[in-house]
Amino acid sequence: MKSRGFLILPLLGSLFGYGYDKRTGEQDYNALFFLFQYGTNQDEDYHKFILFPFFGHYRFASKQTTFITPFYF
Repeated sequence: MKSRGFLILPLLGSLFGYGYDKRTGEQDYNALFFLFQYGTNQDEDYHKFILFPFFGHYRFASKQTTFITPFYF
């Protein structure tokens, strides 16, 4: 996977970052350090969408989890 980040700070990560893998079709994006995260791949067995700390949905293979602050499902 190739990735790039901009304005990288220790413990917070990067202000904006992205990564991709042409072989698997995986794409990952993050913005405002870790507060916004989005990722997917071609096979659709991986997907994440997170607006931290308010909402998040993550799916990998047959496992998935969702949270809506202050609840966790």
